[in-house]
Amino acid sequence: MKVIRYLILILTFLFINNLLFPKYIPDPVLLIHGRGMKDDSNWNTINLRKADGTETNDKILDLLINEYKIPTYYNIFSGEGFGSIRNWGDELNNWVADYKNYYESIYGGGSFRKFRFVSYSAGGLASRWYLANYGSSYVDRLLTLNTPHQGAYLAVIGRFASEGPKIFFPLTVVYTGLSIAFPLAAPMYLAAAEASANLFAMSFILSIVGISSSVGLIPPPVISNEMDRDLVPLSGFFIDLKVKESNEANRQKIKYHIVTGNGGIFNIGRFEAGLFLAIVGTTAIPGINYSVLIPQVIALGVFGILLEGDLASPITSQSGEDAFPYGKWYVRENNYDIHIKKTNENHLDVARRLDLIIDSLDDPSSLAVENSNTLTAVKMEPDGAYINIQHPIIHIDGSCDDYLIQWMGDNDRIRLHYDKFSNIDEVIKLKSTEEGVFDYQRAGDVGRGWFSQDKNKRKGV
Repeated sequence: MKVIRYLILILTFLFINNLLFPKYIPDPVLLIHGRGMKDDSNWNTINLRKADGTETNDKILDLLINEYKIPTYYNIFSGEGFGSIRNWGDELNNWVADYKNYYESIYGGGSFRKFRFVSYSAGGLASRWYLANYGSSYVDRLLTLNTPHQGAYLAVIGRFASEGPKIFFPLTVVYTGLSIAFPLAAPMYLAAAEASANLFAMSFILSIVGISSSVGLIPPPVISNEMDRDLVPLSGFFIDLKVKESNEANRQKIKYHIVTGNGGIFNIGRFEAGLFLAIVGTTAIPGINYSVLIPQVIALGVFGILLEGDLASPITSQSGEDAFPYGKWYVRENNYDIHIKKTNENHLDVARRLDLIIDSLDDPSSLAVENSNTLTAVKMEPDGAYINIQHPIIHIDGSCDDYLIQWMGDNDRIRLHYDKFSNIDEVIKLKSTEEGVFDYQRAGDVGRGWFSQDKNKRKGV
């Protein structure tokens, strides 16, 4: 009988423990890569870069899964990083369905809540295409890292560098052949051949620069550069995207975390793109004296340096504030749930900043503490639920936060146990002031708390 009683006690304890301390199932993250990234240069291979600029051999994907215990998924879009953004958004729809099913096969049916999209560069535009076409039923928030929400004029140069040699070399050969075949019209055909040869030389030089650099301007020879075709602000892709997003039924009121970068020494905007095209046009003039290009090149360099951006796109494009040519990004226009974080990162390094990703995965929690006694009001964000703590220990399991709050016995100390990403105990000393805000370090994250001695000043009370 003792064994049975012990067994009943154990089972009762396990039942109560499971009831009071339910198992935390983290929300899944879907990493969505950007332009030029492919299987050998993606989240599973790029190294972590810390905020102080130092690099490690740690891989972003490994850290998210193994250290922070976040179910994290990623895949490779078609086109070797240079495919159509429309196609990427459609492929993302298939990924979401597959990974949702996989997540539930691991954690049990009905356990899935919503994905948190972490989208880098053009991956943010693919995410917007997905949301505009398929809705936000499976998405809690969209984090974009230096995404050109209003387009990237660097695509003008990228398209010229990748497609120019394919176009202008054959034209040079054709016009040269025509000049031989039709001697009377030879001057006209030779002038056209010279113009084509000049453009071929310029585009070929840019393509060599693009191939030898880490920017990824040039796709593989067998891949068409559909990415730069879509990224130009006046492209058919942006027009279609704006039309779809303008439909009120398609407007997705999810959380938006926008990271912008201003780490570029040289940037391309509308004016700079116009200067570049002017240089291209001047280069095509037969018998040109190349010294006439010097003022244009100097102007391009000066204005490119003055423009703020991350090498790939201006800041106003990344934040969605650029109103040309068809208005601001509707998320900015309508003041949806959006948080902007400004950084000095360039376009190539921001995807390696794990701290920026972690910082955006959760909303910081607010702690409201009344110092007069052990009655503590705790606000769990984004759940927005207030819980009065009159018991020394209480466990709260929210949809995206998992805390153990323990009163320490005096009137201005609480113990915060935050175990979403890892188990870490932290003691927070609240200042003995009327009210205030304090910062605290969590497991790889930074949080902010709020407290007041006056219960009437407590948020939401």
